[in-house]
Amino acid sequence: MLNESTVASYHQNGFAIIRGLFSASELKDIETHLADYLDRAIPTATPREFIFEDNAERSLRCAFRLHERSEYFDALMREPRLIAIVRQLFNGDEVLADGAMMITKAPFTAYEFPDHQDNAYQFWSPADAVAVTLALDESTEESGAIVCLAGSHT
Repeated sequence: MLNESTVASYHQNGFAIIRGLFSASELKDIETHLADYLDRAIPTATPREFIFEDNAERSLRCAFRLHERSEYFDALMREPRLIAIVRQLFNGDEVLADGAMMITKAPFTAYEFPDHQDNAYQFWSPADAVAVTLALDESTEESGAIVCLAGSHT
């Protein structure tokens, strides 16, 4: 599914950008399900299931473990196209889909985080893991896209 250049980029940089994997209508469907999910889940949320900004609007920043409350997001995290890509990146190894979450960032805001590796928080064993991120909105340098430091995975 991935060309050799994309696989090589992943292994060299620690990330790869794959455009067009989902159609515009599929991304719209994800957005619709996400909005419905949030409308249902926020009122009955457990502690630490959602993180809100410390601003006047208390805007949503993160939603964790979406797959536990939603068959749709459980299926999305196991989407065959995503699993096939991860398998290809990990030389055909079995893939364990561990969770679906949402991270939002208001346009033109900046967050700085110290360098980190997810396994410091996830405790995967073995530690071979990858996060798959689906951008539902256009992410540009001007709006403040997520930036990964190439090679930091090593």
